[in-house]
Amino acid sequence: MNWNVLNPEAGISVAYPSALLARETSASDVFSLASSSRSLVFRVIFGTASDAAEMHIWLKERHVGPSEFYQVERDWFWVSNGTLRSGKQVYLKTYLIDGVYMTALVQSERSQRARAQVMIASLSAGWGGLISIPLSGALRQAMLYDEQPNASTGESVNVIQAAPEQEKDEAPSRSGSGTGFYVNNTDVLTAAHVVDGCGRLSLEDGSPLRLINHNEVLDVALLSAVTRSKVWLPIQKEVAPKLGEKVYALGFPYLGLYDQGLSVTGGNVSALPNTLQDNARVMVSAPIQPGNSGGPLINEQGEVIGIVVSRANDIGVLGLTGTIPQNMNFVTSVQSIQKFLSDNNVVLPTSHTAFGSMENGIPESIQDATVVVLCH
Repeated sequence: MNWNVLNPEAGISVAYPSALLARETSASDVFSLASSSRSLVFRVIFGTASDAAEMHIWLKERHVGPSEFYQVERDWFWVSNGTLRSGKQVYLKTYLIDGVYMTALVQSERSQRARAQVMIASLSAGWGGLISIPLSGALRQAMLYDEQPNASTGESVNVIQAAPEQEKDEAPSRSGSGTGFYVNNTDVLTAAHVVDGCGRLSLEDGSPLRLINHNEVLDVALLSAVTRSKVWLPIQKEVAPKLGEKVYALGFPYLGLYDQGLSVTGGNVSALPNTLQDNARVMVSAPIQPGNSGGPLINEQGEVIGIVVSRANDIGVLGLTGTIPQNMNFVTSVQSIQKFLSDNNVVLPTSHTAFGSMENGIPESIQDATVVVLCH
């Protein structure tokens, strides 16, 4: 099966099985490729923000499982992934390019699921370039699929070659990642949704983490690390976020997608909660991405003033107001989690390091105390 990289008029590139998918007759606002049996379909739909939002809402309303509906909203793209009653899986990704909303759709039956995953992984706004296929792993296995006609029916069937066996010393697979930080030399704080549903937790070096307790309302979780840290970020009662102050969000977004370490984004405390409820959040303008969850939000003195937990739902706000929110991200205030830590008998020593101003960059001690949390 030959795979080509297509850069259609939509300005979205994708790797696709050229011997399987053919161009369909379509309207001027739709670019479409499909297999003869329509077991695999790729489309790019041009439209307005409302058109794009309606597609994502449609998929969410018709999702039946068995896996949970998946949705992510970011400043420059929206993603939804669900399964219809027919068993077909539908993936939607909307880009905003030069003021035009372009939604890529990948629809697949179970027999084409591996190819669909390759296409989804290759989606890129603009020219994504040629893809390089590794010699082993899930991507290679998907590329080994070959579709041949069935002699009796003329329908396409899949012939699957066995993938290479995983080497015994190969690192275990992960299903997700987030960020955490040491609050003393053994305890790590992160977001509760980072560890939800994980069979096992570890640091990036593979050393295990043990879940001590979590609070879904606060969206905070306490982990115990085997690896002891010489540095940690202090949790201080007298420290609280102040409206308008400059802040920095630390974390590991899109782990493995780009060759980078700790990421730092800056912004301000843009709003404080007007309620004392446990689920109240502090709003900040510092940009966050998938993988930032659980990371510390620090002020210019290097003091922890919150934990990154979420961002505004772009599609939800768009549907209510007709506009897309800008830089509306949320953290759980460090004041809100102090009782949680106290109830779990966490020792909170003061830091033995004077961090000083962040004007000359984030000190190495803060960087070393901020860690990757892997979910297996």
